[in-house]
Formats: sequence, C-alpha cells, structure tokens
Amino acid sequence: MKSQMLSGDMVKKIFILVTVFLISPPTDVFSEQETIPVIFSLNLDAYHNTFDGFKNILDENKTPAQIYKFDMAKDTPDAILSWIQNNKPPLVFTVGTRALKFAKENVTDIPIVFGAVLDPAALKCANITGVSMDIPVDIMLAEIERIFPDRKKIGVLYSPKTAHLYKELQQNCEKKNFQLISRMVKVGGELPDALKEISWRIDFLLMIPDPDIYFAKSIEYLLIEGLKKRFIVVGLSSFYTKAGALVSFECDYRDLGNQAGALALRLLNGESPAATGFLRPRKLRTSFNLITAERLGIKIHRSFIKEASDVFEE
Repeated sequence: MKSQMLSGDMVKKIFILVTVFLISPPTDVFSEQETIPVIFSLNLDAYHNTFDGFKNILDENKTPAQIYKFDMAKDTPDAILSWIQNNKPPLVFTVGTRALKFAKENVTDIPIVFGAVLDPAALKCANITGVSMDIPVDIMLAEIERIFPDRKKIGVLYSPKTAHLYKELQQNCEKKNFQLISRMVKVGGELPDALKEISWRIDFLLMIPDPDIYFAKSIEYLLIEGLKKRFIVVGLSSFYTKAGALVSFECDYRDLGNQAGALALRLLNGESPAATGFLRPRKLRTSFNLITAERLGIKIHRSFIKEASDVFEE
C-alpha cells in the first residue's frame, strides 16, 4: 500500500479548519441564550428602577439572556401572549399589579417572577414568585420609633379587605409597645366619621394600602384633618409626602429589583417558584415634608433629613 503525502497547502487548510473549530463556540451555545420578557403595568419611574435592579443582577452574574420589554399601556394583551407562546421563555418578569394579574391569568406553564406589587397574597400560584412592595411592619415601626421616640399612639383605618394587614400591625405594635387605636371602615364615605372618633387620641395616622378607603377626596380630607387635629399622617410614598403627609416610607425600588433578579437566577438554575416563595423589600426609603412639620410644630432631627431620599420644603 502506498502512503499518501499531504501537500503543504493541504496541511495549512486543515490547520486553519481545526483552529477555527477550537476557538469558535459551538452553535448550540447561542441557541441557549434565552430571551426574557419583561411586562410593565405602566410607564412609571418606580417600575423602571425595579427593572434596572433586576437587569443589574442578571448582568453581574453574566446570565446569557436578552430582554424583551412590553408595556401594558401600549402593547395589547394578545400581542404579549402571542410572543410568550411563540418564544417559550424560561421565565416571565412582571412589574406592577396589572402585569402580574395578566400573567397569572394567561401564563400557567412558565415561571413568573414579579416585582413592585402591593399585597400579592391573592395572586399566589404554584408558578409565581417575587418581591412585593409591602414594607415589613416591624421595620417601619422601628423607623417611626427612631424618628419620633416620644410618640406611641398609632391610629389606623382599615376595611374588611385589609383586615389581615391590620392584624399584622396589631401584633407588631404589641411587641414595640405602641398603642394601636383603630376603626374598620367598610366604604370610603365612612372615613370622616371614623377619623373623627380617633383623631383626638392619636399621635399618628398610619395609612395602609387600601383603595376602598383611600382615594383622591378621602386623602385630601385626611391631610387637612391632620393639620387641624395636629396628628402626623404617615403616607405610603413620597407622592403622599409631597401632597402634605409629614413622613412616608416606601420600598427602595432598585434594591427590590435586585431581589427579584436574584429570584430569577434561582429559577434559571432549576429551583421551583414554590420553593422560593414571596419576599418583602429589605430596604426602605423615607421622605419628609418640612412645611407640614413646621405647621405641626414638630422638629425633625437633621440626621434624619440627611438620610431621607426626598425632602419637601417649599
């Protein structure tokens, strides 16, 4: 048998082919790069900050995933659902309550991670995990005690729908030695009478997220009564502080997004949503209205003002 000698040109071509094969990633690596849909309930800064935190965690961990954004204020439900069905992403990230409700009703076979949702217990499902906007009550009470150490009487109005939030507040007030003075309000129209009954006995009126009680007119009434009866309104966000509440506590949306991103990584690594559960924010932001403080004759220590995320003084 005669041996066949390879020419110099042939050896060179084989060397180039082998080298290209070794240094080029196989084609299935790129096919593994999934696209994660992000569904926004609305075009809000808070929601975009949540997304930024989520994306930051994926980027830090070099997760091979692209992002495809949907906005429920512009994109139709059919278009969003069609994209999800056609692309079969490894998970869906929703921001805000409306987006989570949509995903829960229409996406049952793909894990859902949510962020920036108030009181999501009613939306619990086997394929859903995420981070709510509900600030842990013990953390909020600790901040109230730190800023206003001599005031211990907390008023709260709640409806049947938020009775579970009231019970949680009640348990934590007992631990912190706060006196809780409350009234159940079935409809918003009952708020003035309920507030009249407790306003003379309280240092604070702590708002809880309850749209049955708090809407534009009732909030306006509450803020005016706070100035008249000289109690501190503790709002739900800087929006309320700007409107006249002396102080508000809210979640740090970017850090909330970081928490949601960490949950997404766990799902991408094989954990089930049921195993991760629902989380609450681990950081909060504080805002003050110094005009309201002055009208109430309350001095906020400079150190707290310096720590605050927002301060309204004109």
